[in-house]
Amino acid sequence: MPSLVAPLSATVQHWLVAPGDLVRRGQPVVRLEAMKMEHELSAPADGRVAECFVGEGELVQEGDALMAWTPVTSMGAMRPSVDAPSTDAAPDPATTTTTTTTTTSTSTSTSTSTSTSTSTSTR
Repeated sequence: MPSLVAPLSATVQHWLVAPGDLVRRGQPVVRLEAMKMEHELSAPADGRVAECFVGEGELVQEGDALMAWTPVTSMGAMRPSVDAPSTDAAPDPATTTTTTTTTTSTSTSTSTSTSTSTSTSTR
């Protein structure tokens, strides 16, 4: 089972995923703090988080395993893994559903203007 390892000695600040979550390659999964700087580590491949080995607030050393994941090749609407073959085939018209929405807007405007002018002169 593949794992994500710490690239440097650091403290785990916050997990951005939990066991069972689906992750995409490049998605941030954990935030580390080292030398007063935060470092986000990203998922190296598409997969499902199997286990997080280290808790928040714990110190890890360079090379320590942080989490394990199970690679997946099909994640529904998510893009396929780098190793998966391309499926650029056209959709099957028999299984494609098209939804059309029509919106009708009616606007009625009534404007009434009354002007009265009175002039009185006294001599």
